[in-house]
Amino acid sequence: MALVMGTTAGFIIGTPPSTDPTGGTQWTIDNTARALKDTAPADKTRVTEIGWYCNVATEEAEYQVGIYSHDSSNNRPLQIIATISLQQKGTTAGWKKITGLSIPITAGETYWIAVQCDNTSTVTTMDAQAGSEKHDAKSSVSSLPDVWGASSGTDTSLIAIYALAEGEVVSTPVSIGQKELRTDWPFTEGLTAGTTVHGIDPTLEETG
Repeated sequence: MALVMGTTAGFIIGTPPSTDPTGGTQWTIDNTARALKDTAPADKTRVTEIGWYCNVATEEAEYQVGIYSHDSSNNRPLQIIATISLQQKGTTAGWKKITGLSIPITAGETYWIAVQCDNTSTVTTMDAQAGSEKHDAKSSVSSLPDVWGASSGTDTSLIAIYALAEGEVVSTPVSIGQKELRTDWPFTEGLTAGTTVHGIDPTLEETG
């Protein structure tokens, strides 16, 4: 399975990846924060899972994942929206996933999906490959900063991190007070409150 935006990287819909994405490049992730820019998919309201691919087996370490808002002036992450910390990555390679989340997002908005891993004696890397995306990094950090600030590096590579987007947008009518159906108009028979006839609402004024 290759690294593909919307399938193994960025915001995804449906089944999360489970096999090696086999990126052509590996980026150091221990003692480093990396973030991938993407746009929230249409009609989705929350992130329920975040995962990243650890390319090699290294010593145990804690990691964090999170979602940042977008700094449109500098085209980089801005401020953390949500972060999940103190996660153990284990000592094996593979996808490291955190499930059961409920991070609110707005369809069509730009976000950054981020990961940071603590230092390991053996260099820990994550899969990446050349592309046309936007990826930023901060080196020598022990946590995801609340405000990203200046990046240590930036390029167009695609990194192996995803956010599972779920939750349909439901349009719910909002009622303020109560209305009663007029009975003194002949055409109201059989209608319900709130019905309009040729632009006329055959209801009384609000009663509550």
